[in-house]
Amino acid sequence: MIVGCFAFPDYRRQAFDSTWTAPMPNVVPENITQYFNHYWHTTTKHIYGVQDASFVVDPVVDINEPLVLQILYPNGSFSPAASKQNGTVQGGIDFHSIPFGNHSFTRGWLHYEVLFADGLDFVYGGKLPGMTGGQVIGCSGGHGADGKNCFSVRLMWRKHGKGEAYLYIPPGSEDFCETTDGVICNSDGYGSSFGRGDFIFKTGKWISLDIYVQVNDPEEDNGIMAVWKDDRLVMNYTNIKYRTVDYLGVNSIVFSTFYGGHSAKFATKKDEFIYFKNVTFGLGGHITAQPPPPTENTAQPLASLTSFFMAILIIPLYSIMFRSLSKRFYSSVKPTYTISRTSSQGLPVYSDIKNGGTQHLTIIRRIEGDVEALRSEVAALFPDAPKNFVRINPTNNQIVIKGNCVNDIKHWLVTKGF
Repeated sequence: MIVGCFAFPDYRRQAFDSTWTAPMPNVVPENITQYFNHYWHTTTKHIYGVQDASFVVDPVVDINEPLVLQILYPNGSFSPAASKQNGTVQGGIDFHSIPFGNHSFTRGWLHYEVLFADGLDFVYGGKLPGMTGGQVIGCSGGHGADGKNCFSVRLMWRKHGKGEAYLYIPPGSEDFCETTDGVICNSDGYGSSFGRGDFIFKTGKWISLDIYVQVNDPEEDNGIMAVWKDDRLVMNYTNIKYRTVDYLGVNSIVFSTFYGGHSAKFATKKDEFIYFKNVTFGLGGHITAQPPPPTENTAQPLASLTSFFMAILIIPLYSIMFRSLSKRFYSSVKPTYTISRTSSQGLPVYSDIKNGGTQHLTIIRRIEGDVEALRSEVAALFPDAPKNFVRINPTNNQIVIKGNCVNDIKHWLVTKGF
């Protein structure tokens, strides 16, 4: 019997090893580039779009101190990559901030407040700041993630102010894009959209945003990404692959905001302004693993190739043996259904969030055979629950459970030999 499910934890309340709040000046700095370099710990002395940044009095609450950061998006501007390659109008700003130096962590939290100026035209969309891991140059602008180099998690607005998370992550399990609700994977090398329209940006008011990232175990697709808008959880994903190596982790803020998209349809139709304040960055779970040093040993490629073939031959064999033994020892009655594991050998049990963060669900996928028999067995785990606590989604033959019971259901399926 499973006693009950639980609401998604508020990851923001965890203890972080280090936290940092971006200083905002009380008077306009003489040199904004130097101010960012010194106080915001930028990774390069040159900052794209710094001419479009200024510190001004808060346009809403009219408090003189401290000032807030204003970013200009000039008429006709879009995408730093486009302006660099084609000489189009520059707009927005793009830099990395590393307040904790060259260190990586398993968990990251970023908070800031954003104000879209009253009357702003969202056009087709644009980027907002987020977090990155690995190489500072990469995982944006069409430069993809491979699990070893980098990853990035930013927010984005779309047409009519629809909000989403925008991720550069390596390919996950073979069915990740097809079976994960709210995910749109791009096939052109650019980032993937998560939860598009799960929240809406409005103009003329300050909006509080929080992003939480927890990297996955290298051999599992169990990374976490959660977003809060105005202190309300609007999305939570627990099946993300950020990395395939243990030394890759969260290390910096990517303060990247511009209109785009890489095509001219995203370009501003007039000068636009967006404001930022109260930027706070927290990191936890210091990673001590280091990337392997380069080697000039000519015998190494042959050894690596041998290890590779041994792995693809031996590891699947042991996996098959283990699953076979598990079914013999843990399942006295052969089920009339099957649940196939993902390509990464994970159980296809996922969490989901609906109705603007008020409804939490657990979903079992990749089911074949007697789905009703599985539903009945799962329902028996919750004897005190309402009748429709466990149901079948008739459109895709998936089991839907009210509440976040992912870990409990996975454990139960393992004891049944799956």
